[in-house]
Amino acid sequence: MTPMFDAPATEALYAVIDLGMLFGLVGVYVQTADRLGPIALVAFVTAFAALASIVGPDPTLFGIDFYRMGASVFSVALGAFATTLAHGRMHRTAAGLWMISPAMGATALILTGPWLAGAGMTLGAGFVFAGLASMREVRSALAAGGRVAGKQTMC
Repeated sequence: MTPMFDAPATEALYAVIDLGMLFGLVGVYVQTADRLGPIALVAFVTAFAALASIVGPDPTLFGIDFYRMGASVFSVALGAFATTLAHGRMHRTAAGLWMISPAMGATALILTGPWLAGAGMTLGAGFVFAGLASMREVRSALAAGGRVAGKQTMC
């Protein structure tokens, strides 16, 4: 029986997903950076580096599972970044989902059940809502003369 996905195809799919999240994270930060503080910058840079570390094949070197380490650091850093977004009342739905996701992931380490799948779904849904909020903000800004949060848009 032929598997549904072979290893290279699965790795390529995961790389596309990870790159999509990486670009989405950059997009959210760039759109909100002027309204956030240094804690958000540190959280963003940490989340970016951790997510970038898991794009592509995930080796275990020196006894360290780089995927688990990168995913764990990303999850915590994204939760911190989401907290700064929520505090600034930006991307609230995405921020809420991004704060729930690490809690569900941590729960999956302790309990059996759908917790890990739920963590992945809330993470992905957070990116969808962040993208929708970003598009809404840009669309309304363009309709109001091409300014987003006090900055001239590139569109």
